[in-house]
Amino acid sequence: MGDDDRRDQILTAAERVATFEGLDKLTMRSAAAEAGVSLRLVQYYFGSKSSLLESVLTRFSDRSFAGWRARVGDEMSAREKVRAFVDAALPLDEERRAFHRLGVAFASLALSDPQLAAGIYRANLDATEEVLVDLIRSAALECGAADMEWRVEARTLMSLIHGVGTMIMVEQIDGPEAGRIVDRFLTGRVYLRRV
Repeated sequence: MGDDDRRDQILTAAERVATFEGLDKLTMRSAAAEAGVSLRLVQYYFGSKSSLLESVLTRFSDRSFAGWRARVGDEMSAREKVRAFVDAALPLDEERRAFHRLGVAFASLALSDPQLAAGIYRANLDATEEVLVDLIRSAALECGAADMEWRVEARTLMSLIHGVGTMIMVEQIDGPEAGRIVDRFLTGRVYLRRV
């Protein structure tokens, strides 16, 4: 097995531990045990728990963005891309539920142990925010609403996604109701109005 495959094997195992047992249970030792490799090998590839955590979140985030990109076609308007982003972020299947669960776990860890997770978690939030700022800016320009605070709009949308996602996860609402909530919110956004 090559280096990339071995690293991927360890990351997959670390994701399983983090997602189903919690971030507090993810250690270099637990990742090694789950992957069926030595602790020394995990240390070789990741060096520290912080590096392992960062790799887990980055990999999950990359897959989430890839899922969104797979839903987006070149022929779509920026408005349609914003909606596709929101739909891709809602935890309506097992992969997106696992990502949401991991995101909430990182948020909790960032609150209780800022040294360990705040930088990793913030970097992920910043990347998500930048994607949304670009999408909202494009959508606003498409409909002639150029005078906007795009970053505030992106943060508002991120807050909605997180809140609705958590409500889905705790089964306070289901997928169709989540869709209606998102539709109602997006209908009022000036950058999504048709020209």
